[in-house]
Parts: sequence; structure tokens; C-alpha cells
Amino acid sequence: MNRPIAIRHTPIRILRCCLFLLLVPASWASFAAPLTVGIYHNPPQVFQDEAGKPKGIYVDLIRRIAQLEGWEIEFVWGSWAGHLEAIKSGELDLITTIAYTEERDRFADFTQTPVVSVWGQIYQQPNMDLRNIIDLDGKVIAVMKNGVYGTRLEQLCNRFDIQCTIMPVLDYHEVLSAVSQQRAHAGAVVSLFGFANEQQYRVKRSPIIYEPFGLRFATPEGQNGAILATIDDYMRRWKGAPDSFYYQTVNQYIEVDTPINKLPKWIKNSGLVLLFVALVVITWGAATRRLNRQLKREIRERKRSEAALETHNARLKHILDTAPVPMVLANDRDEVTYINPAFESGFGYGLGAFPSVSEWWARMIPDEAYRHQARQRLEERLEKNVDATVAFDPIELEVRARSGEGRQIEVSMIRLDEGERLITLYDISEGHARETKLNELTTQLQASNAELEQFAYVVSHDLRQPLRMVNSYVQLLERHLQGALNEETRLMMHFTTDGVQRMDQMLMSLLEYSRVGRLGEPMAPLDSRDALDEAIQFLQTDIEAAGAEITLSGEWPRLDASRNELTRLFQNLLSNAIKYRQPDARPAITVAVESESDGWRFVVADDGIGIDPGQMERLFRVFQRLHTREQYEGTGIGLAVSRKIVERHGGRIWVESEGAGHGCRFFFTIPRSRAA
Repeated sequence: MNRPIAIRHTPIRILRCCLFLLLVPASWASFAAPLTVGIYHNPPQVFQDEAGKPKGIYVDLIRRIAQLEGWEIEFVWGSWAGHLEAIKSGELDLITTIAYTEERDRFADFTQTPVVSVWGQIYQQPNMDLRNIIDLDGKVIAVMKNGVYGTRLEQLCNRFDIQCTIMPVLDYHEVLSAVSQQRAHAGAVVSLFGFANEQQYRVKRSPIIYEPFGLRFATPEGQNGAILATIDDYMRRWKGAPDSFYYQTVNQYIEVDTPINKLPKWIKNSGLVLLFVALVVITWGAATRRLNRQLKREIRERKRSEAALETHNARLKHILDTAPVPMVLANDRDEVTYINPAFESGFGYGLGAFPSVSEWWARMIPDEAYRHQARQRLEERLEKNVDATVAFDPIELEVRARSGEGRQIEVSMIRLDEGERLITLYDISEGHARETKLNELTTQLQASNAELEQFAYVVSHDLRQPLRMVNSYVQLLERHLQGALNEETRLMMHFTTDGVQRMDQMLMSLLEYSRVGRLGEPMAPLDSRDALDEAIQFLQTDIEAAGAEITLSGEWPRLDASRNELTRLFQNLLSNAIKYRQPDARPAITVAVESESDGWRFVVADDGIGIDPGQMERLFRVFQRLHTREQYEGTGIGLAVSRKIVERHGGRIWVESEGAGHGCRFFFTIPRSRAA
């Protein structure tokens, strides 16, 4: 079997090959029968011109040899795969541009000297950026059917576990056509063909190359050995002479057919060709091993990243599928790409109901005028949203479910990668109905409170007149019958007068309670310290009588408050601290203020009799007393008035005490919104 000389990985063997090629004598022969030579479209090596005439480097070389040897040749036009099958069956005498492989060695004999040396070259679509073999993962790669470069590429991808789709086509032109027409992401061709035709097909050459080969002539196994020997003899002699027919032919096709992407200059010198191929083969093993290790590491990393990404995507999809909030995904082409189950169950629409966002708007908001207004509001909110990766504040809209039921929703949106948008729709129909009902109840309550306050004012004001009359007549009756009354009758008259006076005090207190917020001074800027000083001045007589010591501390803020109500608040709390002091003790009272994040906290602390913790809930109710009138005077309405004043100013009031004999601390707050 006539095999090509194997090039080993040592310089000595390379030199032996070169000497052998130079010293072997030529074999001359002539053949009576026409010599069938298979050619196909693979310029500039073999092709047909516009007139259908065979052309190319291999065609001109075999023509010249046939002319010199007296052979009659017949060119057979077809496909590469068809010619390869014809060589197997012996139906073709000679095939061109074939690379030696062990598989082909079982059915063909090869010339010893390659005509040209080439390698596999990957071409890609102009908008792609393939940089190494790993980037072919997940891509569709066009290759020539039964071509060595397609076979070797598939083996290389399998070795590195690169999951790509190999798409066999008729010839190299079909490979580049598939890439140009975007039927394939990339294509593998022989380098010489790619250089000559890449501009025609407007494809981009990638930096991915592999498998350097010497392209030869071949015949069916065991046939036409003399033909191969004769071709080898011419090739050796021609390649050894720089001005030979071989170099004239190569230069002609390089300069005419490939003016931009010329063949490498080293192809003009056979010695340099052999040296280049030798060096490539020598370094190929080591480089391939290093590349293999690197590629395997990168593949492992990429697969780990892909696995992590798949896990992340699956988790994200699970979150979207199980989220109770209706969500929609749309792309930059205005297409709805995903609807989660919460949306489908809430509004009755599946993914097929909305081919586009515009159709979605039309189905959910049938009223054209309202729909136009809603989209304008959405676009305005999008324009104002500085950070596109953060959801904008929701917009409240009224939409229709598939059943025709009206829904009140809040729509928000966030931009994702690759132009996608995640749209969320919060169904606030129930909350909106509750809010409407609450507003109605609040309005009714406010009206009822106003009526109650008016009623309390009328009752407390109008009842005082008949009480005063009863009190006057009882006093007149007592003076008129003074001499006729016995002790029991006088006691009854005293109880009547005392009851009338206490009733009058209670009505006065009720009248005061009803006036809070209704007849008080309007809210206006004032210094809180001024209101406190005024309250202390009103209580000066009680303070001196009790010998009370009042200590003030803190930075007193300026507030927006009702002056007489704030003064009344301080007066009530200070009055209680003085009244409920320890027997035979001078009360020590502290009034302080502290700034908090949301406002100010005031405290009035004393060292008085304290409060049983179980009784604290009763303190701020109307007419609630913890002591008998014989122990302490009062109507039990002062703290109720204090609570109402604090709440009118937006704060709250409470008391703390460790129990009887440990004093009290009354706290109340005024929010910062009341700062003047």
C-alpha cells in the first residue's frame, strides 16, 4: 500500500525525509486509456470557471504532467463526498486535494509529496465573537460532508465535551453559505478555500484553527501506482526550483483569485513548506496537550457556571411561579413572554391571550381614553425613573378581569437584562374597598363625635342654669327656715347644697372637656417653654402653699400648637403632681424634654404617692377617680382632658409608676411634624 511518508518529531528524521524526496528518481509512464480525475468546487485549488472549464492549482499541475507524459485525462465534475465514494469503488482513477488519514489509507494510495499545506479554519457570522474552541459550545457548525476537517472538528469537540451541533453540507461553498445566511453559527473549511472566498460570503474569520494537513493526490488502493510515482517525481523537482511551473501556477492563482487574502509566502519555497509543516507537527503535540489541559479547566469552570446559572434560573422561575403577586415578563419587542400562575388565577388570562403588551392593555383596559391616559402616566413615570434597574413607584389603575369584573390594581415595573421588563400587578381591590369603607366610617365617626361634643357642651352649659337656681332656692329656704330646722333637717339641706355644687363642678369639667379642639386657640408657632412658664405662673399659689420644688431640663423646642391647650396640659400634670404628694412632705417635681427621631418626649415626674399599676388604665377616662373626695378634691376629668389635648396634637400620653409611695412619671409626645 502506497502511504505518505510520516513526519516524525525529530529534526534528523525531517532531514532524512527531505533528502529522500530530493534523491528518489522520477518514474515515467504513459497510459493509453483516459485518466479520470475527480474535481469539485474548491477554489483556488479546483473549480470550474464561468464557461464550465476546469481550473485551479491541481487542475493546471495534472494537465502539465499529462502533457509532458503523453497521458489523456478526463476531468469528472462532482462533489467531494461523491468522488470519495468513487475512489472507494474504483470508479475514479485520481482524486485531488485529499488529506491522508488512517481511515482513508484502507481504500486509497497517496502521493508522498503534498501539493499544498493547509489547516482547518473556523469562520463565523459577522456579529459573533468566537475566540476559542470552548465558544463553539451550544452552536450549530456547518462542515463539508465526509471532509476531514468536519470529522476532526467533531472529534475535537467530543474530546473536550463541547456540546455543539454538526451540520453536514455538500461542499465548502455550502458551509460558508450556511454561515452567511445564518443557518449556522459557524463553519469549518480548509484554510486556503476560506482565504480565497471569505470576502465573497461576508463571513468573519475566527482565531480558531486546528489540524494542519498536506493535501495530495490519491488513487484507489493498489491501482495506478505508477501514476502516483510520476506525480511525486514532478512535485519534488518542481518544488525544488523557485522558478518552476509549480510556483508559476500557485502565484497565478494567488495573485488573481485572492488579491486580499494571499496564500502565505512560504508556500513558494518547498523547503520552507516542509520546514513549516515539520515545526507545526513537532510543536503540535506539546501545544495540544497544554491547550487540552487549559480547555478542560475552562470547560469545567464553564459547566459549573452553567449549572449554577441553571439552578439560579430554576429557583427564580420557582419564585415567580409560586409568588402570590401577579407578574408578567415582556421583551424589548413588546411581546409578553411569561405570565405567572397568580396572574392567570387572579385575572383569568393565560399566556396565549396576550401576544403583545399592547394587546394586554386593550384586553385589561377596554376604555380607549382611559387606556391612553394610563399609558401616558406609565411613560411619564418611566422617564422620571433615574435608575432603570429599580422599580418605579406603583401607579394605581382600574382594569377588567376576563370575567368582566372591575379590579383596582397597583402597577410597577423593573427592567431586567437583555431588554426584558418584569411587571407586577398588586390587586388592591379588597384593600381599596376596605379603605373606602373606613373613610366612610371615619367621616361618620367624626360627625358623631362633633355631635357628641356639641351635645356635651349644650348639656354642660344649659344644665348649669337650673342647678344654680336649685342651689339659690335651697340656700334661701335654709335661711328662711333657719329657726325651725332641727339638726337632721339641716344635714339634709347641707347634702342637697353639696350635691348641687358637685354637679356644677362636673358640668364645668365636662364643658372644659368638650371645648378641647373646638373652642381652643388655633395651632400656631410657639415656644414650648413659654407654655410651661405660663402654667407654672397659674399654679404659683398652690406651688408656694405646698412648698413644691420644680426642676426644668432639656432643650425646649418650638412647636406648632394651641397655646391655651398646651398650657392647660402642663397645668393639669403639674397640678396632679402637687396634689398627690406624700403627707407632710415638700414635693419635688421634674419637668424635662428629650429629642427623639420622630419628635419630642416630655416628662413630668414627681415623688408623690404613686399609682397602683393595676389602676393605670382608668386614669385617662372621664370622671374616673382613684381616691375619695374626702382624701383629694377633683372631678376626675383632668387627665382625660390631657389625653384629648395630646391626641389632638398627634402624640400620645402614658404614665409609669413602681407602685404606691414611689411617685409617678407622666410622659407625652409631640411629633416632629409639629415643629415650627
